[in-house]
Amino acid sequence: MGRHFSLFYTQEDIVQGKPDYELKKAASEGQFEDEGWRIRKDRSRFWANVIITAMRGSSGELLGFSKVTRDFTERKKSEEAIRLNEERFRSLSNFLRTRSS
Repeated sequence: MGRHFSLFYTQEDIVQGKPDYELKKAASEGQFEDEGWRIRKDRSRFWANVIITAMRGSSGELLGFSKVTRDFTERKKSEEAIRLNEERFRSLSNFLRTRSS
């Protein structure tokens, strides 16, 4: 609380201006959603789904932002395991097809 939200971003994303870009998009479009690597308080990385929403006053002035971050690390690991298994299956299928020819 009270610290800039960029502390949750990787150094690479900070250098590329990603936190500022996301705020600008949320301000101009009302909301911004993204998935990518983020940094925990203990400095470990996790795969996150992030939604940033612009908060506006009754006359439309930008008051600030709301941000929801969900840890999707386990989902990302599962998707990667499925992808690797599909690649292995395709490789095995190709190998068996060429042997039987």
